[in-house]
Amino acid sequence: MKRDFNSNEIKSKTTVSVDQAELFLFPNGLHFFSLSFSTLQLGLQEISDITFFARNFSSEIEGYKEGLWVKWVENEILNGIKIYSKWNEKPIPVDEYSGSKFKLFTVIDLEQNEQIDQKVIDELLYDLGCVAPIGSASGKFHYSPSKSYYDLLLEDKISAFNNFAMLPLFDTFTTVGYGILSSESQFSTYEQTYFRIYLFNLFIKYNLYRYNNEMRLDTVKTRDKFEKFLNEYNINPVAYNFLPNLIFEKHRKTMHIEEELKKFEERINRISQSIQEDQQNRMSTLLGIVGLVSSIGSVEPAVELMESVRVNISWGMGLFYSVVFIFTLIIAFPILSYLFPEKKKQLIRKWRK
Repeated sequence: MKRDFNSNEIKSKTTVSVDQAELFLFPNGLHFFSLSFSTLQLGLQEISDITFFARNFSSEIEGYKEGLWVKWVENEILNGIKIYSKWNEKPIPVDEYSGSKFKLFTVIDLEQNEQIDQKVIDELLYDLGCVAPIGSASGKFHYSPSKSYYDLLLEDKISAFNNFAMLPLFDTFTTVGYGILSSESQFSTYEQTYFRIYLFNLFIKYNLYRYNNEMRLDTVKTRDKFEKFLNEYNINPVAYNFLPNLIFEKHRKTMHIEEELKKFEERINRISQSIQEDQQNRMSTLLGIVGLVSSIGSVEPAVELMESVRVNISWGMGLFYSVVFIFTLIIAFPILSYLFPEKKKQLIRKWRK
C-alpha cells in the first residue's frame, strides 16, 4: 500500500511477497525470526512504503481475516506464538524487547549508468533508515530533519568504498549503493554475514535488557548467568576482514552496547560487594548464635531439662516434642530468613504463584 504523508491516507496498493522465513535459536531461550521480501521490480517510493508498513505491528492487510500484519506473522509464520498484546491483555514478554515495531535490515542496489553522488546516497540512507518518505532529507516535508539532527545521525555512517554506504541505527540497518548485489556472492555476503552481525548485536542488546530486568528477582543467580553469558557471547573481533568488524563496532556504538555493558558491570560489582558484606554480617551473627549455644553446655543437660518439664506437666512424649519441634521452627525461621535472604525471596515467589 502507498501512503500520502500530507493527508495520511492510503492512495494505492503495492503487492510484495515473502521470499524466505528463518528462525534463529539461541541456547538461553531468547530467539529471533526474520522475513525476507523481494523488491527487485519495485521503485524507491514503493520500497519506502513497504518498509513503513512492514515495520509496524498494526499495519492492515487487505483480505486477511484478522486484519493486522502482526497477526499474520503470528499465525502464518510462528504457528500461533504470540508476539503482540494490547494494553488490556495479559502482557507478552516479546513486547518488552521489541516494542510494537519490527526491525528492518534493508539493502538497496540502485540502477546507475555512472557514479552516483555521495550526497544522494546519504539522503537515501536517512530516508530509508528513519522510515521517512523519500525526499525528507532534502527538506521537502514538514518533518524533514534539521541540519544538526541529520548530521548527528550520519556521524555513524559506514562508508568504506565509493559505491555504497551503510547507516546502523537501533531499529534499522540500511545499505544504499550501486553494484553491491550484482553477483550471487555479494548477495550472500549481505544475507549470511552482515545481516547476522546486525542480528547478533540485537541479541546482545536484548539480553542486557533481560538480565537488568531479572536482577531484581534473583540477584546472585542472575549475576552468575550474566557472567557466563559475557564469557560466551561478548566477542571481538568477529571476522578476519575489516568491514565485518567495522559494521560490528559501529552498530554496537549506535546501540550504546558498550556503555550499557559498563554500567551493568558496575552494578554487578556494587551488588557483589553488598552481597559479600551481607554474608560477612550473617556469618558473624551465625558464629554468635553458635557461641551462645556452646556456652549453654552440652546437649544432654538440655534434653534432661526438657524431659523434666514434660514429666511435670504430664504431657505425652509425642505431643510434647511436637510442640517443641514447632516452637523450634518458629524461632529458626526468622534466623534462616536473615541468613539466606535470596532463598526466602524464591520461596515467597513460588508460594504466591
